[in-house]
Amino acid sequence: MTAVLKHPPESVDEAGQILRGDELLKQQWQFPVFSQQLPVSIRILQLIESDYSPTENRIGNINRTSGRGITCTEEQPGYRSSARTSPADEEGVKTATQEKQATLPLVRLRAYCFGTFELHVGQKKIDKWRSLKAKSLLKFLVACKNRPVYKDVLIEMLWPDCDPEEGKNNLKTVIYSLRNTLLGNKADVGLSHLILYSEGHYLINPEAELWIDVNEFEHHWRIGRKLEKEGKKEEALREFCLAEELYRGDFLEEDRYAEWTLLQREALGDTYLAILSKLATSSFELTDYEGCIHYSQKILLKDVCNEEAYRWLMRCYSRLDNPHRARNWYKVCEKTLKKELDIIPDGKTTNLYQRLLDQESI
Repeated sequence: MTAVLKHPPESVDEAGQILRGDELLKQQWQFPVFSQQLPVSIRILQLIESDYSPTENRIGNINRTSGRGITCTEEQPGYRSSARTSPADEEGVKTATQEKQATLPLVRLRAYCFGTFELHVGQKKIDKWRSLKAKSLLKFLVACKNRPVYKDVLIEMLWPDCDPEEGKNNLKTVIYSLRNTLLGNKADVGLSHLILYSEGHYLINPEAELWIDVNEFEHHWRIGRKLEKEGKKEEALREFCLAEELYRGDFLEEDRYAEWTLLQREALGDTYLAILSKLATSSFELTDYEGCIHYSQKILLKDVCNEEAYRWLMRCYSRLDNPHRARNWYKVCEKTLKKELDIIPDGKTTNLYQRLLDQESI
């Protein structure tokens, strides 16, 4: 039986906010609505696989207009209204908006999704979560990269076998808990509007400066690829190194068995392996054999059957005048491939080993 999260129904609205009569400020947002005709599981996959440009969310380069099909009303401070104004009114509207922005505290969020999930609000790390469901919900919103998420998708993700009405009540309570966790003990207007809701959708407020390690990782990877194609190898390597340093572990390791994390975890893992391979290759070409060994061993921690990494190790130890270690790495390769895949090393690897036995330089 699914546990029901208790909360007085008359005190929580559809968006998970406490109702206080006329004092409740209703969000008046308009987003593109995701198709409700598709099964929820398919909509989750569409969200995870959707294209995204990470430069939009980097600190210091935040898109301050709606920019994502979101239209905001004038009642929301710090946003540009979609309504047209006459030239005579534009200056007055601009001045009023600037005054509102000046009084609204700047909210900075840093989300770490590689390895164990961490969230920093301003200078404070969120250590205590009122609800693990609230934490999971925030992870999903972060993974969707500021895209509005339909409430049924969240209910399916958090309570897959739950009765629809029960799921709605649970979601309201979890949203309320999440808002309180982010707010802490501060009566901060900026923090109170970090999670927005309208027309059945939730998202992280686009006005917050949201930095996500995954977005930054993908940004450095894409810039590195671009520079590499332009022949700027040294600049590309710097970008690859910056990306590699961000990878503290697999994507949301603590949620390894949550189905919605699988595709993104595998895709990011493949990118990480590609980066390590480029760094190992470049290190070897620059005769930095210790560096090549370092990256090759990291590859094997991620993919224990990667024969190319074994070959780099054999070559590097041979050139460091340590043929014994080079031969040992072949034996590790042979044993691992037999155990994991029931195969033997391919011709390239066995040829290197034979040359080592013949005391040839490799």
